[in-house]
Amino acid sequence: MYDVAINLVSKRHYDLAILTAAPLDFYVRDRVSGKLSSDLDKVVIELIQAPKIARDLKRFSPNTFLIAYKAEVGITEEELIARTLRRASEGDWDLALAHLVGESRGGFGTEKDEVLVLDKNGVIRRIGPLHKRELAREVLSLYLSITKSRVKS
Repeated sequence: MYDVAINLVSKRHYDLAILTAAPLDFYVRDRVSGKLSSDLDKVVIELIQAPKIARDLKRFSPNTFLIAYKAEVGITEEELIARTLRRASEGDWDLALAHLVGESRGGFGTEKDEVLVLDKNGVIRRIGPLHKRELAREVLSLYLSITKSRVKS
């Protein structure tokens, strides 16, 4: 997925890219094709960090407005904000959606949700809890208001 996404933005201009979640954070090094013998006593699997589309996209498409998503489990809201700001800075995100997920926080498999939206100026907005469709509309409205104000400037 990384190669396809980077290839697409390298060949054509996109006004907006919304990255809703990482397809995977790690992959298996030296993946075995086929069946492993059941006679083995032990199998060691080494995981390697996958390349990050959200980190690299703006290097290949600097004029694309990038909205990306950072989900975390089991941390404080302050730590979520700090981690999201760090990741947003690394990837030059224009807007970051910060999301605490888990059993008591919602997230995956729910109809309603809540996110923190962080912009490049450090402004934090809380959106939700709303139906996920409404959350998406709110984020798109925010994007439109930001880009509209840039055009007027």
